[in-house]
Amino acid sequence: GTRPPVKLPKLKSKCKPRPSPEEMPLPVDDVRQGEAPKVGLSMALHPPKFHSAGAFLEQYAACPGAVKAMSVFIVFTIPDDVAVFREALACRAPTVTDDVWTPVVAKKPASGWITPSGSGNQIIAAYKKWHGLAHMMDMEEGAPEYGLLV
Repeated sequence: GTRPPVKLPKLKSKCKPRPSPEEMPLPVDDVRQGEAPKVGLSMALHPPKFHSAGAFLEQYAACPGAVKAMSVFIVFTIPDDVAVFREALACRAPTVTDDVWTPVVAKKPASGWITPSGSGNQIIAAYKKWHGLAHMMDMEEGAPEYGLLV
């Protein structure tokens, strides 16, 4: 079945202020200089793990070598999760810009999503990671040569 939309949890503290331009990581285009990264990372993501992905993206965006070598594709179960993650990311990791990662929404299996409990969580995550890899393989321009599933 379809999971109901996720409500953004109330934050315990206020959002971090947007840093000054001098504190922001280099723009992705400036780092890559027209070269597509060789590696594509496919990350399955679902609430409540958004904070972990935000922390990862914050560190990734701050490392020009990582940005040059690897693209990040975050795979969601439903489109509503993308919107909630963007909202949470703007608050949790304000230095992470939209060009740092690519959202992908996994195609719902013909039989529907299995119950996300026990090993079902691992099956869903594996399916989503492979969907992210398939997305990369379908890219015409800028497709990575290697895929990393996390």
